[in-house]
Amino acid sequence: MRKAFIALAVVIAGLLVALFLFNQEPKYAGVSLSQKDYQHVQASKKQVKAILSDLKLFNTHQDKSLTELKKDADALLKSNQPDLGPHDYNKLKEALYGPYGIVTSAENAKARNYQIDVSVASSLRGNFETLIVKSISSINKNSIQRETISNQLIKDLNLDQILYQIGSSQE
Repeated sequence: MRKAFIALAVVIAGLLVALFLFNQEPKYAGVSLSQKDYQHVQASKKQVKAILSDLKLFNTHQDKSLTELKKDADALLKSNQPDLGPHDYNKLKEALYGPYGIVTSAENAKARNYQIDVSVASSLRGNFETLIVKSISSINKNSIQRETISNQLIKDLNLDQILYQIGSSQE
C-alpha cells in the first residue's frame, strides 16, 4: 500500500512538472504574452525586417524593388488593422504612406531618380519606430510593457545600424 502511494505521488509530481513546463506563457523582453500575442510580435518583427530589407535592396532603376516594398507595407497594415483602433491604424498608415512615410520616400526617390542616402534613411527612423510601437499596441495596451517590447524589437532588428547601412551603401 505504501509503495502505491509513493508511486501515485511520483506520477502526480511528474504531471505537475510537465504541466508547468508545457503550459508556460511565452515571454518577449521579459513580458509574459499569450501564444497569440507572442506570434503577433514575431510576425511584426518579420514584417518590419522585410520592409528594412526592401529598403536595403531598393534601386530606383528597378520597379520590382518599389513593388516589393509596397507589398510588405500592405501586409503589415493588413495584419494589424483588425486589432488597432482607427487613430492608431491611421498613424501606422501615415508612417508608411504619409507625406514623409517610408513608402512615400521610396516613391519620391524613384520619381526623382535618387537613392536613399544617409539623410533620408535617418529621417525614416521615426517612422520605423511608429511601425513597431503601433504593431505592439495592437496586442498590449499597457504603456510600460509596450515600451519594453518595442525597445527590445528595435534592438533585435538592429534598426539604427541597418538604417545607417542603407544610407551609407547607397551614397
